[in-house]
Amino acid sequence: MKKKTVKKKKPTKQKIDVVLESLLNLEQKTKELIKKIDRLESSLKHQPLPQYPKYWPTNPSPFDPIVWW
Repeated sequence: MKKKTVKKKKPTKQKIDVVLESLLNLEQKTKELIKKIDRLESSLKHQPLPQYPKYWPTNPSPFDPIVWW
């Protein structure tokens, strides 16, 4: 009579462990993104804003030159 061989099962994570791990990963990613946004906002504060004209042309004729200021 042959002896039955038993296959070893790989250890599987519980569903809750998987969810907790993904939440932790998500939290880390959001923290990184918040840091990047903060850095971008701080770099924008140091740059001057573009100057736009005060008045925009209304009903220009096709032969008039375009003057934006």
